[in-house]
Amino acid sequence: MTDKDLLGSISAITAAFLMGTLGLFVRNVSSSAQIITFSRLFLGLIFLTVLLFFSGRYKDIKKKPSLTIILSGIFQSLSILFYIEAIKNTTLSTAVILLYLGPIIGTGLGYFFLNERVRPLNIALILIAFSGTVLLLKFNFEFKSINIGYVLGISSAILYSFYFIANRKIDKDTPLISRSFFQFIFGTLAILPFLIIGKSGFVLHDIPYLISIGFIHGFLALSLLILALKNLEIVKCGTLLYIEPITATILGFIFFSEKLSMLQLIGGIMILGSGLIQIGIKPSVVIEKEH
Repeated sequence: MTDKDLLGSISAITAAFLMGTLGLFVRNVSSSAQIITFSRLFLGLIFLTVLLFFSGRYKDIKKKPSLTIILSGIFQSLSILFYIEAIKNTTLSTAVILLYLGPIIGTGLGYFFLNERVRPLNIALILIAFSGTVLLLKFNFEFKSINIGYVLGISSAILYSFYFIANRKIDKDTPLISRSFFQFIFGTLAILPFLIIGKSGFVLHDIPYLISIGFIHGFLALSLLILALKNLEIVKCGTLLYIEPITATILGFIFFSEKLSMLQLIGGIMILGSGLIQIGIKPSVVIEKEH
């Protein structure tokens, strides 16, 4: 494994773990999906700006952001918003399964638009990880009739896959702090119209949780995800991101006394096994630099 693969893998695993803890905070927040998404991105931007101030790395953000950086920020925020809205309009399990079609879609798009030449084993492993997620959720999803929840869930997956593509198209020499800074900015701007139209508000009780979401799930998790996508092909990064539902399931068992069945354990083993094998596969990828 190269240093690049190792850095990308550690970043993806850590990002997935942090994102998997989101449920612990959201369960205590009464605010709308728009407020939660806005807090995650805007407060993430604030924390990143503080880092910029103390590190003195202003030169890294002086360069004009590219179109792919702008689009990645927009795709990111809308994917998060639609996912949270999907949870409200269908079951949590259904929303999660639909969202995690994103890495599979992204792998296909990466093949056609980025020349990411994945092997059959790569594809098999990401499908095994997805199947493990279905087991982890105990097949507890519903597709009785088409409703807005399914549309939102599928939209979140498509936007998630676009987010992968846009990040992989960013010039490889663009510093991480610049990628993150402008993605947070344009992600925040993209969510503002929904915030205004929805006339969303929040209560004082939510503030500590929203600040925590901004730091943990915005600044830390999303920055690590951006770093992972800088160093890993979509199929590898996508497979490792299935650790997020494992984290959410384990935390539900620990903090909310949710039952953990043998079927779920098998699903978790499938996800972890797929990720470990995926890490060890030698890259066979050709990336076209952004023009």
